[in-house]
Amino acid sequence: MEDKIPPGAAAGDFRRSALREFLRARRRSLTPQMVGLPPRRRWGDPGLRLQDVAELCGVSTGWITTLELGAAKNISPFRLAAIASALRLDDTETAYLFHLTGTPQPARAIAPGTEAPVPLRHLVESYSDGMALLLDRRYDILASNEIARAIGIAGDGEGFARNLIWRTFLIPECRRLSCHWRDAQAGHMTATLRRLYAESACDERLEALIHELLEQSEEFARNWQGQSVEESNSRRLNFLLPSEATISVGTVVLTAAEGLRTIFFVPSDDVSRRNLLECARATKPLYRASAQTTRRRGARTRDTAGSSE
Repeated sequence: MEDKIPPGAAAGDFRRSALREFLRARRRSLTPQMVGLPPRRRWGDPGLRLQDVAELCGVSTGWITTLELGAAKNISPFRLAAIASALRLDDTETAYLFHLTGTPQPARAIAPGTEAPVPLRHLVESYSDGMALLLDRRYDILASNEIARAIGIAGDGEGFARNLIWRTFLIPECRRLSCHWRDAQAGHMTATLRRLYAESACDERLEALIHELLEQSEEFARNWQGQSVEESNSRRLNFLLPSEATISVGTVVLTAAEGLRTIFFVPSDDVSRRNLLECARATKPLYRASAQTTRRRGARTRDTAGSSE
């Protein structure tokens, strides 16, 4: 039967009930052996006792009881993270726990060297109707399709030259694609980088990227002063291709584990699709011939990027 909030019940009461049932279910799904505690006789409640969770987290049994009843106040994010670890919660379950308690969740550090899963890489590389990118948490390009490389959104290079935000500000072929670069896209990309930096627990490599852009791009420096923070959601864009044709594309953004993000740039109509594919075929040899320019730019920042990882 579908769960419903009883008439007249406050949303807070429903949330406390959900928290109690969630913690109790997770606690009972574990055995002492699973969390490194000595085994005990099979009696009483199944799974871990409240005392077991308290021992694992270094808190009192009374506090754990208060939390499970939904009556705890001013909960420390780090104490709540310890409970999530003790109960073996995954990322999604941990976020749910923080949501139920109304506690801000601390930002997680970015894992270095994120690898692109083979199915996602294949999905991106095989897309043939528009441009496609696979990005990690830092917006480093892990995979791209041939059209994206031909048009200039993705390309060869090392260090920051494989970062989408760096490319949109410092690679002319990439920047000129946006018909509304100064009016909208530059500000949007800057605000996206600010959000990534906040979510990453102040990742050192993102700090180095920000400093590089502040030094090399007046547009970025000007937009950085605006203090905007944005999510990179699906949106509609107009691109000016190297062939001078203007096309309209919609973006489809899909997220995956470990902060991976797949972006498909889908032509909005048959004319845009035809112009994009014709331009990609015509500019591919030229773009490959000019790839050394991108590599030289990337080499200039290689030491900075590498030393910060």
